[in-house]
Amino acid sequence: MNGPPKGESRAPHQGPTLMSSPTTAIDSTNDTRRNCQAPSLSGRPAASAPMPAVGQLPDVETVFVGTLMWSSPADVTAALELVADDDFESPALSVLVSTIRRLAVAGQPCDAQIVLDELSRAGRVNRAIALALMDATTSGAVPQAARFYGAVVLARSLRRRVESAGNALVEAAQAGAESQLAALVSAATVSVLDCAGRLAELRGEA
Repeated sequence: MNGPPKGESRAPHQGPTLMSSPTTAIDSTNDTRRNCQAPSLSGRPAASAPMPAVGQLPDVETVFVGTLMWSSPADVTAALELVADDDFESPALSVLVSTIRRLAVAGQPCDAQIVLDELSRAGRVNRAIALALMDATTSGAVPQAARFYGAVVLARSLRRRVESAGNALVEAAQAGAESQLAALVSAATVSVLDCAGRLAELRGEA
């Protein structure tokens, strides 16, 4: 009999193609994560080893934001108590943290879809923010590690503040108005000491 045998006329199913939309990727990732995490007796996901990140290894700021989106509002508030929005080098992640903080304070969920909806309502979604949100959602973050990632974020923020202050002071020393030099030094000192103090407290060294 000519033709392929019955049942072999179609190519094996190749699965759905990846969508280019960041929001679609976030939907798929959220469903996968929820199915993989077994609930504990309290109804929340049980503590486990970190899930592998999707794609390239994310930076620590992205992973920290990822931990927040898999945490309860109370845990988010606690994790952000010593971490400020401007401690993030990425402007997009800073916007995400600000939004997550506002949701957590109001006692609302802080997962990717809720954050995206909150940003959409305010007309603040752009490509950079959507990609940052998707990267954080697929970062393999574990909520139990939020405090440790937060400490690394603060440590990097401290070094950036010191570098920024040094550059500003060098420039001011050469061309700045004499009447403004003391105020500039004072502001830089306050910024660096504040960050260093928050870092020490987060690490339990204060």
